[in-house]
Amino acid sequence: IDEFAKKSKLHGFGDVFNLIKQNVLLEDIIKKFRLGEINFDFEYRWDECLKQLKVREEHCNVKVSEFLEENKNKTLLFITHNHPTTSVYIHIFKQILTILDIEFENLTYPYYDVADMLTTLDVKENPLGVNPPASDSRAKI
Repeated sequence: IDEFAKKSKLHGFGDVFNLIKQNVLLEDIIKKFRLGEINFDFEYRWDECLKQLKVREEHCNVKVSEFLEENKNKTLLFITHNHPTTSVYIHIFKQILTILDIEFENLTYPYYDVADMLTTLDVKENPLGVNPPASDSRAKI
């Protein structure tokens, strides 16, 4: 359990782990989650993950950390905590195509308006909070 406690902060489960240690019932933990009363420490996790990614990228030709930093408040970058959106993949593909000297000038990526999405989230109907953009919501990189 102590090893789990150490890892729980990075993975955002610190509050949940503490509630479990306090013998809080599962139903009450779920209620706190639905009410937004659990601190998943997203900012800390984002910073730590980005720091680790930059270290890994030191030995790579294809990099995404700068793209993520520049676009984190502009468009949806992840569908879930570890599944990037198409825009991240397009950024990666463009780098690979450049390395391979293949033209890609018409390559576009979907633009997800984060502000618009935040106003339309419905956790009960859509637990991941992911709403697809309008079909014409595309922008060129």
